[in-house]
Amino acid sequence: MLLLIKKLKKVKPARGPSPVMFLAICLFLILATGCSINPPVPNITGSIEGNIFEPTSPITQSMMLLSGALVSVSSTNHTALTNISGYFRIDEIPVGEQTVTISKEGYVTLTLEDVLIIEGEITLLGGEDQDPLILYPTAGKTHFDKAMSYYNDQDYVNAII
Repeated sequence: MLLLIKKLKKVKPARGPSPVMFLAICLFLILATGCSINPPVPNITGSIEGNIFEPTSPITQSMMLLSGALVSVSSTNHTALTNISGYFRIDEIPVGEQTVTISKEGYVTLTLEDVLIIEGEITLLGGEDQDPLILYPTAGKTHFDKAMSYYNDQDYVNAII
């Protein structure tokens, strides 16, 4: 046993930095790269919303809300479908001028260019001081589906019972 202790005393430490110092430097570098001096820039975005209409009678120029229309912002992958009330909303759109496209099968596509998106605000498309957003049917589209929705909206179903 004494022989073993004497041999260990004769062993000289390796030259170069100690393993403890090496670990301390590595830990410092890991922590330093994880903490950046400049905080990350937040995404500056805004939103759009509105209602989409379709004409129901060329004579009276009346309109009906259009459900199922696809609204998309061209510079992003953000899209929305209008609900049964013709309403849509798209959030997290980059600030600046954007192009908005509204389409539905059987209707002429509507493209709105230079829609200004303002940071933290909701841009209303087709609002009170703007023209309404109207999708016109393509040639040959019948309005039978509108007659059915008009019929279903009335209380005729309850009158039969």
